[in-house]
Amino acid sequence: MASALKSLRKMEVRGAIREGRFVAGAGGEQFAHSEIVDGLRKVSKDKQNRSEKKYFCLSSTDPLNLLSLLLPNRKLSRMLSNRVLY
Repeated sequence: MASALKSLRKMEVRGAIREGRFVAGAGGEQFAHSEIVDGLRKVSKDKQNRSEKKYFCLSSTDPLNLLSLLLPNRKLSRMLSNRVLY
């Protein structure tokens, strides 16, 4: 795990990704591509469409996949081809 963090920090220094606290409630260091950061900020500032239902699709390997916490009786294999729709 330390080598992965080291790689992410090198990518941050090169400007390929950014570090920050992008998702509240998710612990640990968070890294994202710049265009993803801009998208996350746009979603959080978009207050006009709060009444609309919004869906988010994540890879099952994404650290933000909290399916096992939300539904402890349901398991989803952590494979790149699997997706979770919230």
